Amino acid sequence: KNGYRPISEMNCYHYIFSIVLGVSEPEYNDKQLNDIINNNNIGFELDGKHYTNYEGTQLQRNLERKIREQKDIQILAKSSGNEALLYKSQENIRILTNKYKELSDISGLPTKVDRLRVSGYKRTKVNKNSPEFKTYQNLKNEKYVNFVDINEIEKFKTHGKNDKYSNKTPKEYNDLKQNISKNGIKEAGNLLYDETDGYTIINEGNNRLAIAKDLGFEKFPIYVTKTNSNKNYRYKDRGIKLPKGMAKNKGKYINYEDLK
Repeated sequence: KNGYRPISEMNCYHYIFSIVLGVSEPEYNDKQLNDIINNNNIGFELDGKHYTNYEGTQLQRNLERKIREQKDIQILAKSSGNEALLYKSQENIRILTNKYKELSDISGLPTKVDRLRVSGYKRTKVNKNSPEFKTYQNLKNEKYVNFVDINEIEKFKTHGKNDKYSNKTPKEYNDLKQNISKNGIKEAGNLLYDETDGYTIINEGNNRLAIAKDLGFEKFPIYVTKTNSNKNYRYKDRGIKLPKGMAKNKGKYINYEDLK
């Protein structure tokens, strides 16, 4: 009712008991109640904002839930072999745990370590020298980049290694491969989606995709742009590269999941 949860339900630790007016004695006198209110309002400052102590406990509970959620995701990522998601969840756990510690230290509120535990979770030490991990580090903060199963992305390619449509010589291709092997992919590929009929194709990044496949990547970084092109400017055969007019016809960014 009125947007509030019932007392003693839905994870609320308050409880209700009966009293007899004029007979039952209050748990706290007026001075004690005022002291509780004043001490709560003193609170603390975090990231330039003031919080009461009660609000601080709610922030703790929120962070605890998020940490448990990321640990669940890490377990699933590990069991499914999803390297990109494993890196991401492990990084999120680290960031959230540090924030939880910072909040607790500044506020003086006690931590609840038992609330951070998730059955089956074990911190994984990732191979930070792998080109796929370096790719994730290079692009993790890019707003529109999606890390998608490489076998799924391959169906959209227009050309690749030793393909007559490739725009790189064998030497250029090998140089790019050595660079990616050492430093990871620094720029995500572009998947172009035509909303007129759902036609989807890799507009940029075919060589990077082929190299990622050779290097054993599980996920490939891609950003998707939605366009509404004139069909006269497009070829239906994926064995033919897109003409320059189409390559420049980029539209709105969308998530890869929105294509499904």
